[in-house]
Amino acid sequence: MSNAQPPAVGKTASHAAEPRAVAKRRDSSAPDTTVVTGAKAVEAAPTLTELAARIGQDAELVDAGHLVAKRPANVLGLLLRDLSREEIAVMEDRGCRADDWKLIQVAQDFDPFRVRRVHLHGRCVLGRFAGEVEVMPGISLATGIYDSTLIACQVGNDCLLENVRFAANVIIDREAVLFDVGSITCSGAATFGCGLDIAVGPETGGREVPVWAELTVGHAALIARERGDGEG
Repeated sequence: MSNAQPPAVGKTASHAAEPRAVAKRRDSSAPDTTVVTGAKAVEAAPTLTELAARIGQDAELVDAGHLVAKRPANVLGLLLRDLSREEIAVMEDRGCRADDWKLIQVAQDFDPFRVRRVHLHGRCVLGRFAGEVEVMPGISLATGIYDSTLIACQVGNDCLLENVRFAANVIIDREAVLFDVGSITCSGAATFGCGLDIAVGPETGGREVPVWAELTVGHAALIARERGDGEG
């Protein structure tokens, strides 16, 4: 009978060679280019063609536009209701007024005591205001709307608006803070700068850089640098 021992499980007789760094590049037609070094993936600088393909993808501004088109009266997706007579009386007693209270909708847990000296014009949506919101490190203030004028605005939950003298056609997302603002307005034709061309280095015949919501300094530098790439 042989006395040979079976090979030990999980052990090798010699050390395996260290894996070499492997660099792979996706097909040039793909929008993303990734360099894989060992086990770590590093994003490579895109070409102009790849950069152009990315524009509009995963764009927060585009997504927000879709929400506005889908549910213009309730972009923030709140559970809304009309104001009760008691709530209207409380708000009027605290210096608030509206052109038509029937055009004002509020969140289910709306607290009318958190709204003071506010003028409401047109169709407005007011969220739930409870607790405090941090306005700067170590300083928090009670959420609500105070001493402000809102025209066709939607205000999300737990926001703080104070001394906003004129806000029109604005959607204010949850926990936002607007403090001591002269005016903040938006029109139906607003593009927030998207679609404009900015001349970069015109004294040297620089290439114009198109503006879109997710434009970065690196992207602008790439476009301005590659002036000879007409297609990109």
